[in-house]
Amino acid sequence: MYRPGGFPEFNPKQQVIWDKMLEIITDVFKKHNYQHIWTPAVEPIELLKKGWDIIEQQVYGLYGLAQGTEDTKDYALHFDLTIPLARYVLDHQQDIVFPFSRYQIQPVWRWESHKRGRYKEFWQCDIDTIRRSETNVWQRYDSQSIYVMQSAMNAVCDYFGITINFVAKINHLNLTKSYLDSLKISGTAQWQTLKLLDNYFKMPADIFKTKLIELVWIEDSWKIIQIIETKNYEMFSHTTLYKELTQIIHYLNLMNISFEYDMCIVRGQNYYSGMVVEWYDKDDMALGSLAAGGRYDKLTDFIDTKQSFGGVGTSLGRFTSLIMEKAQLSSASETYLFLRFPESFESLIPLYKQFTESNKSSEFYPTEAKFAKQLEYANKKNMRYAIICGEDEMKKGIYLQKDLTTGEQKECPLSI
Repeated sequence: MYRPGGFPEFNPKQQVIWDKMLEIITDVFKKHNYQHIWTPAVEPIELLKKGWDIIEQQVYGLYGLAQGTEDTKDYALHFDLTIPLARYVLDHQQDIVFPFSRYQIQPVWRWESHKRGRYKEFWQCDIDTIRRSETNVWQRYDSQSIYVMQSAMNAVCDYFGITINFVAKINHLNLTKSYLDSLKISGTAQWQTLKLLDNYFKMPADIFKTKLIELVWIEDSWKIIQIIETKNYEMFSHTTLYKELTQIIHYLNLMNISFEYDMCIVRGQNYYSGMVVEWYDKDDMALGSLAAGGRYDKLTDFIDTKQSFGGVGTSLGRFTSLIMEKAQLSSASETYLFLRFPESFESLIPLYKQFTESNKSSEFYPTEAKFAKQLEYANKKNMRYAIICGEDEMKKGIYLQKDLTTGEQKECPLSI
């Protein structure tokens, strides 16, 4: 095997599924007026090092093989689409109309162990809404970001006839931090507690409780465990951020989005500052989050603290891998094979030209061959139609269009 390990590769049938999935996702994003941008695959490596929650050893640097080429050691492949977005906003702020809602669908690269649902090269499908950092209107954008991403996943599943038992788990990170502050859990202890909460799904409950008791007072640990187990955010009703959380929940209810509150959704605690969300398949929790996101009030501060932009966004990750696992082509693709016979080959060339110019994907069988062999070729390539024009059809001035799925065929005039 010559294929590099940990990198995806699609055969033609898989590529059809992939292309259709991205087409559906793109259509949903466009319906909500997210604007498409594209950024380079590389960014300055010093910029990437300033990013959050990424291990430097996971970044793919560039190395110039040819002598005399531009030195590439200062650049690396981006590991997500958020840092490029932050740089893009600062570079183009004079031309952007805020709030700026953008979508971006591009590959990213991370040097990490290959596992189910994650490759070293994978695609992210991101939506974000960026504003200058006024925070009093974010709740509507928080809920919209969740709604649009859920709509995109639903649309893909509907098209391919796939059932995923989605659950959107939401939290408010600053509210959680505020609650820990009220328990006198701060500094390193708070950081470690949040990190432990983030790993709640990755360990048995008894081990989690033991580790939590090692970090905080036992009375406080049971208060935290009670919130986790009851999912009762009403316990925060005395805090100033409670109203913000309930406003987000109110909007989600208006849009009929199913969700559950979960204190253990933490994500990047040095990055996110408000609502955070992760989607899971309830029937396959071990796969990890299918999509995720949240609000960040200081998107660009790691580059320039004098120009502050905030945003909220969500991103598809493992969801696309799960679809590639589950999806099957529901029917043969809408493609045409022109069967090749010596008496009709040249006469069919104008018709073939007409088909391709009408956006009908078509090809000629490469050589003259028996009828059955040509049909076998079409079936192996998952082609829907065969165009048949033998000696009898030529005499009648017709061709046959045969549906290889149903077996039905119809006569069509050969003249064009």
